Amino acid sequence: MKKILLTAVLLSSALLWGYDFKRPARSIETSGPSRKIDSLVIVKDVSNASISLAAGELRSAVKQLCGFEAKEASAPDKKSFNIILGNGKLAKAAGITDDMIPQEGFVMLRAGNCLYIAGAEQTGERSTVFGVYDFLERFGNVRYYFPGKYGTLIPRGKGLSLPEKIRIVDRPDYVYRHLVPGKGKWFEKNQFYEGGGKMPGPTLQKYRWRDGHMLYPLIHSVHQLDMTRRFGKTHPEYFALMPSGKRYNTPELVCTEHFCFSSKFKEEVKKDAQLFFEGKDPAIRDIRINSGKHGWHWTLAGSFRTGKFFGVMPGDYLYWCCCPDCAKIAPGERSYTKDPEAAKKISNVVWAYVADIAEMIKAKGYNGAVAMMAYSPYNHVPDIKLPDNLLVQLAVTGGTANPRSMKSGDQFLDAWCKKLNSKVFVWTYPGKHMRKDLPGIPAMAHNRIG
Repeated sequence: MKKILLTAVLLSSALLWGYDFKRPARSIETSGPSRKIDSLVIVKDVSNASISLAAGELRSAVKQLCGFEAKEASAPDKKSFNIILGNGKLAKAAGITDDMIPQEGFVMLRAGNCLYIAGAEQTGERSTVFGVYDFLERFGNVRYYFPGKYGTLIPRGKGLSLPEKIRIVDRPDYVYRHLVPGKGKWFEKNQFYEGGGKMPGPTLQKYRWRDGHMLYPLIHSVHQLDMTRRFGKTHPEYFALMPSGKRYNTPELVCTEHFCFSSKFKEEVKKDAQLFFEGKDPAIRDIRINSGKHGWHWTLAGSFRTGKFFGVMPGDYLYWCCCPDCAKIAPGERSYTKDPEAAKKISNVVWAYVADIAEMIKAKGYNGAVAMMAYSPYNHVPDIKLPDNLLVQLAVTGGTANPRSMKSGDQFLDAWCKKLNSKVFVWTYPGKHMRKDLPGIPAMAHNRIG
């Protein structure tokens, strides 16, 4: 797959807690004389929404490329060229096995008048559609810059010429790829596009840019444990104390629900993490998602082929507790914003809490890791030893930064990589962010980004 500009990527590491993120080498073999196809039958070897999207995108592009309508059937047609979508019975009969398909990757295999495009469709992956986009870009010269007539380039009437041999195994370069457009509006008013069906432009673009489907919980996570509802009355001491004597967990407060790091709230998080890694019902500890049903919110916990991941990041704009014990560590409230030494002390305490949970997971032999972001004030590299089963994300300006900011960001990355002895996840700000609203102008940076 082509490298696409995105706002958050993983600088991939093969040494995160000794686990391989399954990034096998890509294999691309195409040879033999090419011939244009004059008819096409699309066969869905698997039935799900992702495969339907893949079929719709393929059908739409082929009509514009070739000038004829692709048909859908339940089985290949001997008189037509066939594209079989998904890793179902037909693909397996052609020799495509589950272990051939990389995480979020696909296998593309030609056998006579049949072309198999089989992606991973389990545990949140939906990469058959990635294979369809690769096919259209590779053999049809289609380009998906952004949805709409100006950003989707399909050479009308060019046709599709396919070589005799096609054998491709491909996967994304990065396991973590996400575009976060925020509130910057730039899509056309008519946000539904041909091929994708009735799908909002931003969502369709995420597919076309191969946005990552592995939603690692590398963001403010702990508030999804809903501690105030569960412990607000029985254990008010879990929450950060304010000078007024009230606790920082009521709705009117900015970025509400912050904790007292001298309390046993950390033990509650540890118990919740253990419940998740053991695969037990979240109802046991009354953990709910936004709908009110018992479950694990995606920003808190994720289960993928690579293992399980549990987020332990505190809420945004950390409020430091004013209780006597926490005050011995650093001044209360948000004094750390003007006091680097206080921020460093807070960082040590927060990362000790993170490390404690990670060590518990490691000691019990669970397959997975703790996810955490190094974010102010705990973006300072701590003095304590950190275990190797951590996924850590950093927020930096990125390639569009001025030279001084870029240098500072590079030093920040280097320091954390050295501390962890591994590479890190990166959150950058390369385009329009949050409230910058420029209708019609795509939210992409126009310089190279590394």
